[in-house]
Amino acid sequence: MLEIKNLNVVFNKGSAMEKKALQNVNLSIDDGDFVSVIGSNGAGKSTLLNAIFGLVKITSGSIRLNGKDITMLPSYKRAKKIGILFQNPLLGTAPDMTIEENLVLASAKIKHKPFSLAITAGNRLKLVEDLKTLDIGLENRLKTNVGLLSGGQRQALTLLMATSAQPDLLLLDEHTAALDPQTAIKIMEKTASIVAEKKLTTLMITHNVQNAIEYGNKLLLMDGGKIIKIIGGEEKKNLTVADIMTLYQNNLSDKMIL
Repeated sequence: MLEIKNLNVVFNKGSAMEKKALQNVNLSIDDGDFVSVIGSNGAGKSTLLNAIFGLVKITSGSIRLNGKDITMLPSYKRAKKIGILFQNPLLGTAPDMTIEENLVLASAKIKHKPFSLAITAGNRLKLVEDLKTLDIGLENRLKTNVGLLSGGQRQALTLLMATSAQPDLLLLDEHTAALDPQTAIKIMEKTASIVAEKKLTTLMITHNVQNAIEYGNKLLLMDGGKIIKIIGGEEKKNLTVADIMTLYQNNLSDKMIL
């Protein structure tokens, strides 16, 4: 599904501010994998996701999605195959448009339909059914401007928008970090439900080590712009938070991930 080879991202190259954000990253993700990514601050986690989505310039290396080289593809074209959620709930939706318009816009973008023709009585009923699955009452607020919603409601809506068109790859960049604990749990549970139901290949960054252990079939540890370990199978199933901390203490010096 996703193949990354010798990926390097260097910011401010050749200057006193040069930073090697990613260093010779190699990663293969199979169809249907749900990979949780953890690491210390500045480990390169978000840079990796931004590189996959085309939001940062790659210094060298290659990225292939479903066998197609997307290394030089602009992000707006990658968006047709890749869904993404950011940490900030205000990103990913248009605040001055209604819930209904945001959902239809996401669908129209994928299906290449003129937006003016996208809203019909038939698909309005589908929108209601989709919103009901979130279980937060948005199905009764189709005409409400998204800017009036809470952060948790907007993130739930963004999740629905990012996954409604069955993307080849779903990227989650600490998408529950800015939410209150109760809302974060609900969004995480809904995320897992959608990923399982639609069998979405998913790459999720999180600072919540327990979530990284609980969700997904693989766990990827990063530091210093490098992947230092990938854990899967029975080893991941038996992991504890203490195991993760011990692993970091054995591999890194004075680094914390919590």
